[in-house]
Amino acid sequence: MIAGFDGSPSSEHALAYAAGLARRLGTRLVVVYVRSTGTVMPTGFGALDVLPDDIADSDLIHQVGDVLSCCVVQWELVERMGSPDRELLAVADELRADAVVVGRSASRLHRLVGSVAGRIVRRCDQPVVVVP
Repeated sequence: MIAGFDGSPSSEHALAYAAGLARRLGTRLVVVYVRSTGTVMPTGFGALDVLPDDIADSDLIHQVGDVLSCCVVQWELVERMGSPDRELLAVADELRADAVVVGRSASRLHRLVGSVAGRIVRRCDQPVVVVP
């Protein structure tokens, strides 16, 4: 079982759901956190700054541990760098995951341009659960 996690409330809900599902199925849970290469922000002089877009390792482990503290399930954390949908799909293929669980995007913009969850649903060979 794979669960995508980015620290958002939606991903916390997806992680809790995936933990319960993994416990009921008797499988291990692999939590995947994908670090982006950064966020590009325009500056006042037309230049672009790349800002790091990640969570500190200790904060990440603490956050995942808090969500999973109520559920007795074997889990591990995998960190990747790159595009979230591509990396989640790659981990799912590498581990031959039973299912992929992700949170729904809260951004209205994603309804127009597509979300990570939507891209995973369209391209994944495994069952995908999108949790609100």
